[in-house]
Amino acid sequence: MKRIIGHRGWASQAPENTIHGFKKCMEDDRVWAIECDVHLTKDKKIVVAHDPKLGRTCNGTGWIAEHTYEELLQYDFGGWFGEEFKDTKIMLYSDLLKLIDGKKRLVCEIKSEFGFNNEIVPYILEESKGVPKDMLCFKSFDHRIMKKLADAGCEYDLGLLFMDKAYGIVEECKACGCNFISMLYYNYDQEIFDELKEAGIDCYAWTVDTIENADFMYKCNNHEVAIITNKPQLFFEY
Repeated sequence: MKRIIGHRGWASQAPENTIHGFKKCMEDDRVWAIECDVHLTKDKKIVVAHDPKLGRTCNGTGWIAEHTYEELLQYDFGGWFGEEFKDTKIMLYSDLLKLIDGKKRLVCEIKSEFGFNNEIVPYILEESKGVPKDMLCFKSFDHRIMKKLADAGCEYDLGLLFMDKAYGIVEECKACGCNFISMLYYNYDQEIFDELKEAGIDCYAWTVDTIENADFMYKCNNHEVAIITNKPQLFFEY
């Protein structure tokens, strides 16, 4: 089965990490899972956004962690993408879970820049209660956060994010209680796929936006790698 994951929703056709892209993914059965990013606000609300700093995808300034949720609601998170998305509000993680309602798998990246989300673990575990075990997973570049989730008894799949071909990936996964990795697509090779398969560690690849980039990985591991893409439509007939 091809596992196609909408990156930050459907980021080539709607503003990233907003209700518009998430709804598009929900409406298409060929999208296996949805990927999102989360941050903790000043008042300990979990919001869906990629950057720790406002500005690139909204008309606000400053850090998410230094704003309350109500303060963040004053900003437009959709108008930068197109006029039809003007006045889009930042989304709560809890509202995204309600939208998905256990019908698709959610791949949730916990952001970790500047230590802003060091306290997120108990909050995200509390808000995730009731989500079916196979319909949610967490990942992060901050391997300490993943270890905290594992130590807290998290029942969902946990993954380590890697930018490069790190040494000792299997050992790092075991140390952090993780069972999958998510790595920049061009750093996978046959040796890594074989090593991870032998250890029972699943593979996600980001961000794959061409057939050519997927083709090499599919050939290396017989279509088992999960593809995180801004353009899910490219892979439906592949």
